[in-house]
Amino acid sequence: MSILSPVHILIFVSILSTYCTAQTNFSDWWMDHHGAPQWGSETNHLKAGLGIKYIPVSGRVLVQCTPLMQYTGSDSGFTNTTHMVFLPTPWRYQMTLSDEKGNLVEKTSLGKSLGRPLATRPRISARNQYMPLGPSRHKHEGNTQVLEPFFLDDYFKIAQPGKYHLHLRILGLTDTGSTNHIPLAYLVDARIELTSI
Repeated sequence: MSILSPVHILIFVSILSTYCTAQTNFSDWWMDHHGAPQWGSETNHLKAGLGIKYIPVSGRVLVQCTPLMQYTGSDSGFTNTTHMVFLPTPWRYQMTLSDEKGNLVEKTSLGKSLGRPLATRPRISARNQYMPLGPSRHKHEGNTQVLEPFFLDDYFKIAQPGKYHLHLRILGLTDTGSTNHIPLAYLVDARIELTSI
């Protein structure tokens, strides 16, 4: 059983706003809170990442995953800022977890709720997460945005220790200031190693 129940996770996701990291060269403080980041490929000066942190609790280890979005373009000028909107979690993420033999790990009911199809014209509302991604106006703000962390075992029934491969798809929408919101998907492949369950 994880620290937070699925119900608590959903409440946590709905009320926690995004925030900016202190810098793009991750500090010891950042690593302590979010874990070492693993990055996907870059598209349109943006790339997704995942901070992996192992939390020992009562003789077992929980895996905290923190999704990241990073702007990788130049800091000269501010005209290239991409404003992204992230829908609630069931539409935002698709995930699969496999063991080192390539066998897929069974999903929980919460895990099965992910990957819902978008409506033809997705509605942008206050329930969604608005995130400017672009050159930093102040150097201390950095160019990385952090989405809500989640615990892996809330989404997968992990039965034994071992090496795992997490494939995460993050779907965002470009906010163009009109009703035309263009979906953009970013992929992260993360390696996870559990020494105990």
